[in-house]
Amino acid sequence: FCVVMPETASENAYQTVLAAVNAVKALKLKHDYSAMGTYLTVSAGVATAVPNQNNDWTDLLKLADDALYEAKNAGRDRVSSRAI
Repeated sequence: FCVVMPETASENAYQTVLAAVNAVKALKLKHDYSAMGTYLTVSAGVATAVPNQNNDWTDLLKLADDALYEAKNAGRDRVSSRAI
């Protein structure tokens, strides 16, 4: 899913998403059929940009997707951030 936070600085967006990731972890929801671990976890990609003529929403979406896969490949249960 996607969360849009207009007029939010990169660090604030990162901290907000990190709080959500940690809140899910704190719930300790059992994930019995996962090969990754006992409990449900979240990986997230954060992307921020100041809109201009050289970028559009598709650039931001691609950046967020890249950050998400960076988080997953780094071991999951984490947040990765990128900015234009």
